[in-house]
Amino acid sequence: DVYFSTAGVVFPFIDEESFRKTYANGKATGFTIVRRTWLGSLNMIFAMACHFDRGSIKSRRLRKEKSDVFFKRATDLCGDLSKQVISLEIVHYLLLYVIHCQGSQRSVQAWNIHGLLVRSAMALGLHSSSTRDAGDDQQAEYRRRT
Repeated sequence: DVYFSTAGVVFPFIDEESFRKTYANGKATGFTIVRRTWLGSLNMIFAMACHFDRGSIKSRRLRKEKSDVFFKRATDLCGDLSKQVISLEIVHYLLLYVIHCQGSQRSVQAWNIHGLLVRSAMALGLHSSSTRDAGDDQQAEYRRRT
């Protein structure tokens, strides 16, 4: 809830309804049949949410420590994969990565990943309205938001 009421409002490229549905399905199966890229994005969202969650974690140091755990999990899941695979889900993961790094003490990392993000987005044709609007309505909307 914290992510979608804070960063998710400013950067609405993750569809909340489908993300929550995938989360519920994953939770019901112990996250055994969920894609690594989706799990990476989930952990990146949790990392970002920890920074914003001043209600349940009062200490800034504890929020950062908890955030770092989720950030490391996300990068362990998708770090190498994001350099080898190009997909809309990888672009979403990379966007979350860059946004998280810009809000923490990782600005150099943010710019390094930003380059990878731009290359991946261009390879998918997200810069072009003809490819951005291709596919079914839901995919076209995801691509437009990204």
